[in-house]
Amino acid sequence: SSPPGPASGRPPPPTMIATMRHLFAEQGILGFYKGVSMNWIKGPVAFSISFTAFDALQRLVETDEERLDRHGGARPRGGSGGRGDEQMIQRRITNNDD
Repeated sequence: SSPPGPASGRPPPPTMIATMRHLFAEQGILGFYKGVSMNWIKGPVAFSISFTAFDALQRLVETDEERLDRHGGARPRGGSGGRGDEQMIQRRITNNDD
């Protein structure tokens, strides 16, 4: 199949300017804003779902020591020296968390 144009008998695709002119002629200035309200509704919903999923996954992979820190649990400063410390340190190194 040959590219669109006079030789192929098919008209070339419209340019961006031609499309904008057609839209303005058909629907006026409001045509440029069609569908924007759904994006305004979709944005906060999508953000909420992403944040909730992130929070749930973060709690799923946190170590016992991090869980104690989050809940204000008493533990000796300097850590317990257990497996949880090694996991926490490894996570901090790989995730560059402070």
